[in-house]
Amino acid sequence: MWNTIVYIFTFQWLFPKKVETTQEQVERLIATESKALEETERALERSGEHVRKKNGKVTLLEQDVQQLTTRARNELTAKDKEAATKTMKDLIAKEKELAEAKQDAAAARKAHGKLEQEKEDHRREIREAKEDLEDLKVRGSTADARKRSTDRDSLKDVTQGMKTEVRQKENRADLDAELRQNPDDQFLDAAGNTTVEERLAQLEREK
Repeated sequence: MWNTIVYIFTFQWLFPKKVETTQEQVERLIATESKALEETERALERSGEHVRKKNGKVTLLEQDVQQLTTRARNELTAKDKEAATKTMKDLIAKEKELAEAKQDAAAARKAHGKLEQEKEDHRREIREAKEDLEDLKVRGSTADARKRSTDRDSLKDVTQGMKTEVRQKENRADLDAELRQNPDDQFLDAAGNTTVEERLAQLEREK
């Protein structure tokens, strides 16, 4: 058990999970919703085919009802009551079947229309999300550019400060060089170049 825990922590340390940015989250969700929209579109195609079949059944039953009605009327005209009675029974059964088929078709059309509306709403939401994402990406890149401009101003300030520091160091170095120079050097050089008579005259003046 302990070895397993150590292995897990070691694996997580060696292969840390990448933190998803907000933009990546939005892009991932848009991609997921786009795939879901494709599934909805395929379901809508199947629903449309189902509606067509239901409507087709209604059309065929309406034709059957019309034919049975015409037959029953002709049989009554021919005074064939027995045949007319049988045809009427068939007509009533067919009319009941037609009524049920119309209900089924209406329900299928309603479900199809609802699904179609959901698809359009979903499509609009994805389109708006994409537009918002592009807008935010532009605004983000603009903000980054403005920040880089601010960083350049800061760089100028730092560079100017560094120039000032270097000048101060150069001035201190020049001052140190002057202080290190022996102040008696010039006097010694002058004394080395004087003659005995000049020195004696100097002593006479100092009396």
